[in-house]
Amino acid sequence: MLTIDALQFSVPTRERFQEWRKGQIDAVHVTIAIWEDSTETLREIGKWQARLADNADLITLARTMDDVHEAQRTNRTAVILGFQNSSPFEADLDLVEGFHEAGVRIAQLTYNTMNAAGSGCWEDSHNGLSRTFGVNLIREMNAAGMVVDVSHSNEKTCFDALEASSKPVAITHANPIDAVGNDVELAVRNKSLPLLKALAQQGGVVGLSMYPRIAPNGINCSLDDFCDMVEWTVENIGVDHVGFGSDFYIGQDDEEILWWRQGRWSRTSMCLPETSLRHDGAWASLRPRASLPRSMRKAFIFAAPAIFAGWATGGLYLSLGPVIVATQFHEGSHLARALVIALLAGSGAVAGYLMRNRAGRSITLYGTTSIAIGSALAIGAIVTGSLWMYYLAVMVTGTGFGTAFSGALRSLLPLIQPGERAQALAAVFVVSYSAFSVPAVVAGLLASPLGLFATACWYAAIVALLATTAALLRQFGTRD
Repeated sequence: MLTIDALQFSVPTRERFQEWRKGQIDAVHVTIAIWEDSTETLREIGKWQARLADNADLITLARTMDDVHEAQRTNRTAVILGFQNSSPFEADLDLVEGFHEAGVRIAQLTYNTMNAAGSGCWEDSHNGLSRTFGVNLIREMNAAGMVVDVSHSNEKTCFDALEASSKPVAITHANPIDAVGNDVELAVRNKSLPLLKALAQQGGVVGLSMYPRIAPNGINCSLDDFCDMVEWTVENIGVDHVGFGSDFYIGQDDEEILWWRQGRWSRTSMCLPETSLRHDGAWASLRPRASLPRSMRKAFIFAAPAIFAGWATGGLYLSLGPVIVATQFHEGSHLARALVIALLAGSGAVAGYLMRNRAGRSITLYGTTSIAIGSALAIGAIVTGSLWMYYLAVMVTGTGFGTAFSGALRSLLPLIQPGERAQALAAVFVVSYSAFSVPAVVAGLLASPLGLFATACWYAAIVALLATTAALLRQFGTRD
């Protein structure tokens, strides 16, 4: 059995080659061009020739399958040179055979955008393979013995390539969109089941990728998630047509990645596709939606009491705080009343700034504990009639008001995929604004029959209980 990685673009160092051998990888398809022209690509081939010579104990160039088997026999990894775009051919068919002679065995037709050969996955879905250069390029690659790769092409270009090619076509690094879904960041890169079935019928293969932006459950993809996708793909198109294409790019710096995303044709990084699902019509797009992605549901349950306690605290002091100063402490000064709001917001801002570099768990624990302590102090201040104790309670509570919510968000946001952010945050703010408004309105209605003293004490007690519950859940119910 051979173990082959159908696509990598990691920085080619001896350390990387040693990793291949440690992992018993028999062959790796390496990228030597994305936007490069023929001259730049030849330079890169020259660099690979030097690497192959310097690391001959670990790697060897593969021109044929016999070379791959020989690499396995001699405990080395076979290197298969390939393009992720057809730009090195420069719309010149003569260069196909030339690059084949230089060792190139795989070439992708497009890289996300439209070129002379066809349309990338970020282009209009109606555009497909060029009937001139695209079709002739595939014929030339078939004749030379170079694999046609459509990993970054749109669906129509993929289907057109299957029709134009007399040899099996490859998708070296992509995943089935029917198994992964549309919620991952770069879902547009993945391929439909009808396309994968057509690929398999022609004898082609798909390399399933670990790249988190196209993997099941996105950045939260687990080994079980990935294996489930593998099983699904095998069941649908057959084991002979399923491989692995990791799409690893270990060691690449930001400048290199920026080059992939914009080439020479843009002044800014390639725009990502819209991650929100489209809705039919203007009114439908304006209809509010709130949902909890599966990846954040458990974390949200533990975070909800902290969110509620923090916002309910704001509702308490912004609605009743100045009135409590006036009626319970008999302070007629507008400045004394306004000081409640200033102390609450000011201490919250300071606490948020001081804890900006702490982990979400620590921030939430501090915030909920401060709200609980501050609310208890507020009750004591109202009972004893101490205005200065009340101001102290406001400041302590304010530090929690400024941190409980931010800590909860810091724990939740990494769990949300880009395409889920709008609806997930809508759910968060439904809880937030409900906590901010409903208790304050209820307290206002109860102030007349119960009296402001009892209402304020009960309100503070409930907030303290919620905050204590939130702190305990954060301390003992989670580990993040």
